[in-house]
Amino acid sequence: MDIQINNPNATIAAVSALSLLLPRFIDINNKPIKNLSLLEQLAKIPKTFFHGDSIKKAILEMQDVIKKKKWKIKIAVETMGKVNVFGNIDQVCRLTEETGCEFCIDFAHILARDKKVDYEKINKLFGKYKTWHCHFSGIVYGDKGEKHHKKTEKTEWKILLKELKELKDKEIIIINESPTPIEDSVEGLGLWKNN
Repeated sequence: MDIQINNPNATIAAVSALSLLLPRFIDINNKPIKNLSLLEQLAKIPKTFFHGDSIKKAILEMQDVIKKKKWKIKIAVETMGKVNVFGNIDQVCRLTEETGCEFCIDFAHILARDKKVDYEKINKLFGKYKTWHCHFSGIVYGDKGEKHHKKTEKTEWKILLKELKELKDKEIIIINESPTPIEDSVEGLGLWKNN
């Protein structure tokens, strides 16, 4: 298994892939987005594109644009941390299967939404995929799910890394979304190497 955790020592020459997180830029679930300048630069997709009636349709349309432009871009649907929005683990899995898009398992979001992380269920749903793109951090949550991300505690890292170690033949990419992502990533990488 290969685990990559935001390597602060990586150089441009060593980068083989880029994971671009566009927080709050793309919300094809709710209402039109007012500021899509970064996405528009990447995909030249007009703002009206996001007025579609379904997430599945929007993803398929984005994939058509990407294919026509011959771009090497992958769209990944992320598990969400609020209980009242699209993005639970089953919905993300179903969307991945129906559209062929990638997925992003956000373990902190799953914890905030479900009040636990069922690693066995996640592996049943996504076990057939070789590459897992994941997000992780500490998280503060309540009855409605995610409130905000927080520093990733050492115990949280240990639980996640223990579970991921059980997975065989997977390439797992972890993006840390805490307010202190570099420090947290260095700590997580150290824990991974020492276990």
